[in-house]
Formats: sequence, C-alpha cells, structure tokens
Amino acid sequence: MNIGEAAKAAGVTPRALRYYESRGLLAPKRTEAGYRVYDEEDLARIRRIRQLLAAGLSTESICGIAPCLKDGIDGAVPLCPKAVASLKREQRRIAEAVDSLQEAYTALDVILEATEAACEDSEPPHALVRARPVV
Repeated sequence: MNIGEAAKAAGVTPRALRYYESRGLLAPKRTEAGYRVYDEEDLARIRRIRQLLAAGLSTESICGIAPCLKDGIDGAVPLCPKAVASLKREQRRIAEAVDSLQEAYTALDVILEATEAACEDSEPPHALVRARPVV
C-alpha cells in the first residue's frame, strides 16, 4: 500500500510516517521509482510506535528500544534487558509527571473552592462586567 493508504490504515498522517522514517523508526520498502510501499509488518510497527508515544516515550527513547521489541498478543513485548531497563526508566518518569499533575490539580481544586465560597455572598462574576454600548 502507498503512504496515504498506510497512514489511513494506521490512523496517522503521511507526514507522521515520513517523520518516523526520518528518525529511523520505520523503513518501508521502495519501488523502483522511489515510492514508499508499506505492508502489514510496517503497520504493526507503526501501531507499536504509536503505543509507545501514547505511553509518553519520546521518539529518541523508542529508537533505543525498538530493536528489542516484537509484537505480542497484547502489544509490544520486550525481548532484551536493555528494553526493560529503558521502559522502567520511562515508567518512573511518567509516575513523577503524574504526581506533579496531581499536585497541580489539588492546588486548582483548593483555589476553586475558595473562589466559589467567596463568590456565594457577592455578585456573580458575570454581573461585574458591563455591557458595551452598541454603536
């Protein structure tokens, strides 16, 4: 299949496929005229890349572990210790990001509760805004 068909089948853009190729994550076959030709194996690899990106890994991280991954029944399966160690580092990084986001969420919750309590006894915020005269 050509790049447009592969992109549609994988749920990405042709530009994303070109980017993955430029980063060394994807190497589709080429016709004599130089056009990219994708097969089911390429689509599986694209799905694996998308899965890892969705998990928070950078394309650089994926490049480092991609040779150690294969498709398993439930998705990407690590085949070597390097992949496992790298994935554990990424998992710790994501856990730290989740903790930080939870702290930000809690802070916003406190601010919203205080603001809502303060506004209960006063004019609603929209009443404080004057309408502009129509000219």
